[in-house]
Amino acid sequence: MFRTTRISISASASRFDGDQEMDRRVFLRQSCTFCLLAGTGLLSAAISSCSAFPVIEMEARGGQLTIPLGGFKEHDLVVVHAAGMLYDIAVRRLSGEEYVAVQLRCTHADNELTPSETGYSCPAHGSRFDVAGHVVRGPAQKPLERYTAALRGNSIIVNLTERSKT
Repeated sequence: MFRTTRISISASASRFDGDQEMDRRVFLRQSCTFCLLAGTGLLSAAISSCSAFPVIEMEARGGQLTIPLGGFKEHDLVVVHAAGMLYDIAVRRLSGEEYVAVQLRCTHADNELTPSETGYSCPAHGSRFDVAGHVVRGPAQKPLERYTAALRGNSIIVNLTERSKT
């Protein structure tokens, strides 16, 4: 009563061919290969977008982070992953000698923020913050936690024990 239609799927096939029999193993292998290639492309794009800014891993010493000025050669933003801290710190050059350091934690629901050229965004609920950490769009209502950041010699010193006024 029912007519069975056989199809063939291959990486080079660009049309439906009802006269060829489909082999289950070939179908699964080709489908999985396609999914892996597509997934790799998406993952590659995601990773490259995450690595747009330099990331420095370091330990805080005496409650301070010492970031070398060399990290700011190509970008005005450096992300610091400090050992023992739950959230990264973004250190941004606002002008020649003015720097701001903010914790990359959304003040709405404690999600990790994504940095960009124009500020920070929360992928969970859409909150946006400007480069200084002020709320641009909610649902967050409080600014980001800021730390004092000062230029000393060839380094930026971020004091994790002192909060900066926004």
